[in-house]
Amino acid sequence: MAAITYRYAVFTEDLSLVSHAHKAYSYIRKNIDRNGWLLNSVNPLTFHTQLAVDEHSPEGQAFVLNLHAALRDYVNYGKSIYEMALKTAH
Repeated sequence: MAAITYRYAVFTEDLSLVSHAHKAYSYIRKNIDRNGWLLNSVNPLTFHTQLAVDEHSPEGQAFVLNLHAALRDYVNYGKSIYEMALKTAH
């Protein structure tokens, strides 16, 4: 949902829910190991058991990449709005 919130903000310029997406991103970021893998994932085959510490979920990784890409696009959108405001102010 956080990734969708960032995308929604870019397309609609409605920033009212972005703080919630930031909270979700912050939580997820704390659960990524030094190699970039999402920790504490559920087993994608059962959906009700957690993976062992040495196992990784491809679905979880796809979720992280989608979230990161949406956040990157949101940040770039904000930069472009700021740059346009600076150009029109002069």
